[in-house]
Amino acid sequence: MIEILADEFSDLLIELTSDFRYLVLSVGGCVLAVFTMRLYSVLLFIPVFVFILLLSFAPCSVHNWVFGIQMLWQTFWHLFVQYREYCSREPVSIRLFLALSSLMLLTQRITSLSMDLQEKRVMITFNASSKRKLWDKPQASTQHTGSGFPTVDAGVTAGVST
Repeated sequence: MIEILADEFSDLLIELTSDFRYLVLSVGGCVLAVFTMRLYSVLLFIPVFVFILLLSFAPCSVHNWVFGIQMLWQTFWHLFVQYREYCSREPVSIRLFLALSSLMLLTQRITSLSMDLQEKRVMITFNASSKRKLWDKPQASTQHTGSGFPTVDAGVTAGVST
C-alpha cells in the first residue's frame, strides 16, 4: 500500500511545473529556517527581501549595492557575536551561530547571482502572459533570444547560460 502511494506521489511531483516545485521548496526552506533558528531566521529573510528590492530598481548595476549591503549585514552580526562573547560575557545561542552560518552561505549565493546579473550571464524575464495551472506540464523550457544566451520563460525566473 505504501509503495503504491509513493509511486503516485512521485508521479505527481514529476508532472508539476518547475514554478510550483520552486514554490514548495521555498516555503519548505522558510519553515525549516524558522523551526531551527526561531527568531534568528529574520537574519536570513531581511537580506533576501533587500536583494529582491534592489533587483526591482536596477538589475544591471545591482552587484556593488548587494555586495556592500550583504557584507555590512554579515559584519554587523559577527561583531555582535564577538561583543556578546567577550565584552558582555553573555552566552551566545547556538541558533545565532546556525543563523550566521546560513547567512554566510546566503551571502555567497546572493553575491554570485548579482555578479552574474551584472555580467549578463543570467537574464531575468518578467512574463505575465505565462499563466499556467500548477498541474500543467511546462512548455518549452528554454528559448534563445537575440542576445546570445538562453532565458527561461516561466513567469519570473532566471535562465543561466552554459
